Amino acid sequence: MRLQNKMIIVYLSFMLISVINFGIFLTNDQSAEATAINVAGRQRMLSQKMMKEALILSGIVNETERTKAIENFVKSRNLFSRSLSSLINSGKTDLGQVREVHSEESRKAGKELEALWYVFDSLSAVFRKGQPPSQKIQDTINKMMPLSMEILASAHKLTVALNKDSLDKARRIWFFQLIGNIMIIALIVVAFLFINVPMFRRIEEIKVSADKYGKDLIDTVPPKKI
Repeated sequence: MRLQNKMIIVYLSFMLISVINFGIFLTNDQSAEATAINVAGRQRMLSQKMMKEALILSGIVNETERTKAIENFVKSRNLFSRSLSSLINSGKTDLGQVREVHSEESRKAGKELEALWYVFDSLSAVFRKGQPPSQKIQDTINKMMPLSMEILASAHKLTVALNKDSLDKARRIWFFQLIGNIMIIALIVVAFLFINVPMFRRIEEIKVSADKYGKDLIDTVPPKKI
């Protein structure tokens, strides 16, 4: 095989390995980004689910039904709280690993949601304690309802910000990968052109001469008699 072809194969192999490594990295990275987006999106649903469960609790008198309703509310509350903590500080959720938000817009949206949640969660303590319907419960409901809508809007804002972060990051990675591949192609072209330099031609001539000399030597050696 000619030296020129060998060099081209080496460079092409390097490019292929680079593309494969990039693909693996991008898949893992995008998986974590997608998990964060899904978790943030679920927070929107949970905010409304908790409000619905609080409204149900405010009117239940039967002790058995109240106990079951409280369990449902606490389950939703704990899931929201854990998920929010993972989104803000990075951590593992039931949907997968979530990385800490990086962009200024995402951090701001996360802190805003965290502040709203702190107030909402403090008010919801009366439901977790199992207090029966009363005027206090109704007053709490009246305070929680507008907060629930703010949390819904804030969670949506965070979801949109995380999605934007993911798209921006993917574009940057693809750009650098494109530049890298262009550089490798340029190296292949340069290597191809350098084949015509006398030094490279001489190497090829030496190789051809060596092969020819070896063949001639084999042809001149008489076969051994048996």
